[in-house]
Amino acid sequence: MTASPIYNRMSGRAGNRVNLNMSFFKNGVPVDPYAIRVVKIYRSSVEAANLVMEVPFPDPASIDYPFPATKTADGAYDLVLDLPCDFPTPDVFIDVWHFVPDLDCFEETTAGEFDLDDESYWISKCGKLWVFPDGWYADDGLMVPDLGFEPLDVQFRAGEKRFLEVGLMPLPLYDFDYCQIMPMIPYLRPTITITHGGCDILVDAEDMEMGLRQGSFRTNPFVAKYLLDTSRFLRGTYSYQITLNLPDAQTIVSPKYTLTIS
Repeated sequence: MTASPIYNRMSGRAGNRVNLNMSFFKNGVPVDPYAIRVVKIYRSSVEAANLVMEVPFPDPASIDYPFPATKTADGAYDLVLDLPCDFPTPDVFIDVWHFVPDLDCFEETTAGEFDLDDESYWISKCGKLWVFPDGWYADDGLMVPDLGFEPLDVQFRAGEKRFLEVGLMPLPLYDFDYCQIMPMIPYLRPTITITHGGCDILVDAEDMEMGLRQGSFRTNPFVAKYLLDTSRFLRGTYSYQITLNLPDAQTIVSPKYTLTIS
């Protein structure tokens, strides 16, 4: 099993590691659940016949909890999952997190004593991940792939921490070779450079993640995304540029775009 790198939900690969990150909120406020009990992985849809993997968690009183997940600085949980080499690919998978929420309501009815494995106390929430064959991309060199960029975020406010997203468009937009371009998408490696005044480099080729654009889009649902913490910057206008590393060793560089922090 390969120790690194760790891929994200958009680019999981059989025989490698993928990070199933998950954040929990109660009434819109980030809150830790009392106990995560198990994460179940289903292929295509949540049905018993499609269950392919289960990841159990120890009791919250254990010194190991929340292992096998780790809690990040921003309160999310990272579950780094080793995908078996024989994992069925390519396909979309659903990770269902089963957890016991806080004890506020349960203590009123059970005097603080209940069985953590009693599924009647569990809440279930799910995420999605894409898993592809391990790292192999074939290129016959006959056609040169081309990808365009579409900046989706222009205006930010001071004190924000949210994703800057850039849409990735196969070109020509409505007549690209689907069989050549689409298998390449999960293997793209985008980076971002942010400058001020055209010369002061504030973010130097930091890694971005591949993601999906919210909504339904015919040709460009894919985005490169970067979590922009505006507290690192003064108010003003900045330039940024995306470098896209393709699996066939080509590098595509976007035009320079601007973002404003007000």
